[in-house]
Amino acid sequence: MTTLFSLNLKKNNGILYNNKKNLIVKFYTNTTSSSKRKILNEFKGYTWYFKTLSKKNQKKFFLKKNVNTLFFSAFKGEKYSPYNSMIFKTSLLQKIIDHYNFIWPKKNKVPFHGDLTFENVIFLKNDKVKFIDWEFFEDKQDWGLDLCYFLISVIVLPAISSGKKKIDIDELNIFKLYWKKIFYKKNFTYLKDPISFMKKNIYHQNHFFYKMSDIMKNQINKSIL
Repeated sequence: MTTLFSLNLKKNNGILYNNKKNLIVKFYTNTTSSSKRKILNEFKGYTWYFKTLSKKNQKKFFLKKNVNTLFFSAFKGEKYSPYNSMIFKTSLLQKIIDHYNFIWPKKNKVPFHGDLTFENVIFLKNDKVKFIDWEFFEDKQDWGLDLCYFLISVIVLPAISSGKKKIDIDELNIFKLYWKKIFYKKNFTYLKDPISFMKKNIYHQNHFFYKMSDIMKNQINKSIL
């Protein structure tokens, strides 16, 4: 039995779930250059991710692509909203960080997911996590850029969705602890000013990085010094 999970007319795509084969079918409703680029990015991203998972003895996964459709193994688990500030105070963050450290190679240049937020993480029943939605995949970026993006999203998205102009101090303090733990003694270029780096190099103007208040930017920049 196949079930329609979602249909996003704005993004011109949808997701089906084939229960019998345990497959996700992601399709685009058009064949524009943008849609082709996204599905190709996803195919490349999942190809690298599934291959790496298999090398880590986490079984093999199915993946197939045609012009405007992607078929791949489904992950059964739970998702959490990236707009809920309470997730920042749970152990879920550490699970995502641990998964990144487990899967990603310890090199200066590594593959880049491109949109690592809670929206794109599945928490499995065996206490593991899997990353999904690889539309913004890139072959090579500095190590940890996904974690940098993720940590910023966790404190910024809930604040923006609540109409706040600043990040709560308690959340900012937790952010500092995780940031220092991950990036201590790292000297990648993006760490000097991650918000400006991402705005300039990666994201369109509807992205949440462009919706931060100046107060939020200052809070984050001061926290990572």
